[in-house]
Amino acid sequence: MSRTASQAAIAAAVAGLLAAGTTLSGCIVPVVGGGAVAGYAVLAEDLSPEQQLRDYATKAEVEAAWGAYDEALAHRLDATVFDGQVLITGRVPDGRMKEEAAQRAQSVKNVRRVFDEAEVGPDTHFIDDARDTWITTQLRGELVADISVKSINYTIKTTDGVTYILGLARTQPELDRVVDHARTVAGVRQVTPLMRVLEAANTNGRGEEVAMPPERDVDQTAPAHRDAPYSPPPDRGRITSEPLP
Repeated sequence: MSRTASQAAIAAAVAGLLAAGTTLSGCIVPVVGGGAVAGYAVLAEDLSPEQQLRDYATKAEVEAAWGAYDEALAHRLDATVFDGQVLITGRVPDGRMKEEAAQRAQSVKNVRRVFDEAEVGPDTHFIDDARDTWITTQLRGELVADISVKSINYTIKTTDGVTYILGLARTQPELDRVVDHARTVAGVRQVTPLMRVLEAANTNGRGEEVAMPPERDVDQTAPAHRDAPYSPPPDRGRITSEPLP
């Protein structure tokens, strides 16, 4: 069975689970598709079980849509999905493929928003991918160890030293802690949190959404070229925040 066909089969199977009302809250599931080792797909407790499964199916459907256009897209790019938001990372050879990937992701049912962070350029080197995997693993460990952070609410993706964090922060201080953890991991060049903040307004821990703070900056260090020897920058780079709708 081809990669695209298997992704479509997985999407269909998950859709069937949704229809059956299967509950998987609080579980961790494997990522489907290329570049999976560089990120985590986590079923967050503050999302409904239906949305959690829908995100899992959406990832498979997005990558299947890429493969239907060009198998290279499905192999070169990765879709990280949280709460209907799709983060596209990876590298493609030209701008036309990058645009096509974003459009096809946006056309998938249940996709609410696309963050197109794909780059145009040559494939990544193995050492770069290994470093990104290490960064993601270290940050995941720090969040799990921090009792003030509900780590299961976050999905982490690192590419070329840029760490993206999708998820739901219970409070603004928790969001700040998550970002601070990311900034202290060796090798992180930039932190981009794509999160919503939930203020606990009632006893079950759920509450109304509040706006993200304005973008915050630190001294920016330009990323080194991929072919240059890597050395961690003295500062962690620019922190960008983009609120989810």
